[in-house]
Amino acid sequence: MENSVGNAYLVALHWALTLMQGTVWSTTPLTTWERLFAVITLPIALVFAALIIGGTTMLMQQTTDFARDMAGQRSALRSIARHYRLPPDFSARIAHFIEAEKSLMDLREREGRLLKELSPDLQRDLKMQIYGALIARHSFMKFLISRNP
Repeated sequence: MENSVGNAYLVALHWALTLMQGTVWSTTPLTTWERLFAVITLPIALVFAALIIGGTTMLMQQTTDFARDMAGQRSALRSIARHYRLPPDFSARIAHFIEAEKSLMDLREREGRLLKELSPDLQRDLKMQIYGALIARHSFMKFLISRNP
């Protein structure tokens, strides 16, 4: 099999994949099985590299969009403050509120996406963990718990 036409095509495919990866043949597979393994793992590695690059790019774009949105809101606030001659401390309070609210909305959106990924059983258990302590503090629930331990 080492000198067959199939092996020649496998060598050519391996060579093409290593060129696509941007590396030189530093280690040459010795057997057909080693070359087949290299041919199979190279595209998988390229896909993972593309996923990492794509994820990083998306994260950078979201950060840029967030910063651009905040800059636009600050600019609008400055123009409103100038137009209505608002005191600087009042403008600072409004700016602080806008930034805190935007951060809170972003956090809630990420939490919502994460919670949708959980199974229904995990969602129910999480709700019981979160709301159970709040409900147990209510006087009516305290009464019910004391009657039915």
